Amino acid sequence: MQYSPTVLAELQHALHQCDSDTLSMLRPIISLKSVQQLLISFVHETSQTLQDHLDQPHVRQLLEQIRSQDPLTHNADKDLDRIFGEKIDEFQRKQRESMNVLQSAEIAPSEVLDDALKVARDSHEEGKLKFKNGECYGAMNAFKRSIQSLLRYQRNENWGNDIVVSEWEEEMQRHYTTLCCNIAMCAIKLHDLSALREYTNLALAVEPACFKALYARAKLLLMEHLYEEAAQVVETALEFHPENDALKRFKKSIISSEEKFDQQQEEFKAHVASQLEEERKKNEAQRLKEKKTAAEKISEAVDIPLPSLGEEDTAVQRLHVYFQRIRHQLVIDLVQLHSPEKGEMPLFACSVVDATTKEVLVAGVEASSKKVAKKDAVIQSIVRLWEKKSAPGQLTPTEATIWQAYQSERSRDTSEKELSKKLEGAMEQYSITPERTTSVTAPTTAAVDSRKDGTSLAKEEAKEVDNLQTTEAESKEGENMRTAERDHKEGGISRTPHMVSHYESQVSSMMLLNQLVAQKKLSVDIQIRDLVSPKQPANFECVMILESRFTGSACAISKKKAKALAAEKIIQMAVDNNLIKFPTSYRGRFHVDASESLPSE
Repeated sequence: MQYSPTVLAELQHALHQCDSDTLSMLRPIISLKSVQQLLISFVHETSQTLQDHLDQPHVRQLLEQIRSQDPLTHNADKDLDRIFGEKIDEFQRKQRESMNVLQSAEIAPSEVLDDALKVARDSHEEGKLKFKNGECYGAMNAFKRSIQSLLRYQRNENWGNDIVVSEWEEEMQRHYTTLCCNIAMCAIKLHDLSALREYTNLALAVEPACFKALYARAKLLLMEHLYEEAAQVVETALEFHPENDALKRFKKSIISSEEKFDQQQEEFKAHVASQLEEERKKNEAQRLKEKKTAAEKISEAVDIPLPSLGEEDTAVQRLHVYFQRIRHQLVIDLVQLHSPEKGEMPLFACSVVDATTKEVLVAGVEASSKKVAKKDAVIQSIVRLWEKKSAPGQLTPTEATIWQAYQSERSRDTSEKELSKKLEGAMEQYSITPERTTSVTAPTTAAVDSRKDGTSLAKEEAKEVDNLQTTEAESKEGENMRTAERDHKEGGISRTPHMVSHYESQVSSMMLLNQLVAQKKLSVDIQIRDLVSPKQPANFECVMILESRFTGSACAISKKKAKALAAEKIIQMAVDNNLIKFPTSYRGRFHVDASESLPSE
């Protein structure tokens, strides 16, 4: 089909008035005859501009489908023109059908009816037809297009200026109000409260006494469960239309709807209350069941023998076996209390908890190592279990005998410890010992007896002088030994040197030193200083003071290495000063003579 130059010029002029986005979309497909035919049909449709036609969603979608095809086939395949020609023919057929629907006389024809009023009338009729067929959404869109056509007509009449609807002609106002009410009716069917509120307000702003608008406003309030406000709107409508039976029936339906809603609310509250009560009973039954199960476990645990007392090395295993037999969960928690970065001495705390009954057996048992803290806490937990069972008198005769023997032994150990402490205090308080008194008085008695005999007085006097000198020397030596013993006791170690086992002699110096400090065989203070300077690399100095008398220091590039080197020196000092002994001769990495040690002031 060939188009005349006049038609092509009209198409070119219309395209120049389109925006740049539309031209970019049309440029790859403008050579297609089917696209040209569609565009020329839009140019001949004077009710809208070409830009308005192309902005419609279904037209835009059709052109996008054509554009998405392979561009190479746009000019090479005549079948493609045939295919798209069929689509365009179908589109134009549907458009003609929509514009040739029933010609209704609700909009009174004017003497001069321009294109805008024609589109408004056609869209109005299309909406009525779709609403009748149950297509509420399509009917709402048709009514909206009709309103837009009316607004465009009024703009054209006023030289492109918008004019308020209340200033329109009376016939146009009634037409506008009818379209708004029709949209509100569609919104009621679609339960679109936003559109219902918007177009109801528009209709009432133009005609406050409009029956359909007031009905739609009352329906909106009823859908929002605002029954009192809906009844007030119906009363207002009855003031304008007192003889309207539909409003009277609607008023009665509002009252019945409110009563029905209140009844539903009460039923819902009762249903929720019953569910909550059932949930509460269920939780209570579960709680009683758990309580009963816990009581059964406790009763079963009463019949199971307690872990035996004594044998500290296997206390942890015995406690675990006991909790497995009573089917309880045992939790042993270890917490580190010291800060290695600050050079603090090792210190740990251990707690033992029965997780099944939430009972804390022992809490905060402190020691210098995890192993010792755990062992002490477990031993105290076993004693606690025996004390609990002995309180209500549930011990068997055999267990009662064992418990009495254990208490007797523990009280005897406590008495011995208290007595030894008193004796040590007395020995430190008095410096004269019984041996010295005896050695002094014995020669004096012998001298008196010899003087009574009157024989060899000079010989006895010489012997007495020798005995006094010997006694003084022994007394001086005993005083030195007691001073050394007191110094050892002040340092927190035993009087005799500690014998290191063969296994301990094979570990590193730092590990051995930590074990000796944990066992309270040695007393060591550790200080670490940072010797970093701008001109030197990282360097740390570790100073260890043994028994507050001997000092050993070492410098290294890291704190760990400095502590290891200082520990070597301290172990060597302890060996040289007879504080510890090894099964074989020990000579560490740094051998330090006793003369090199620094005595404390």
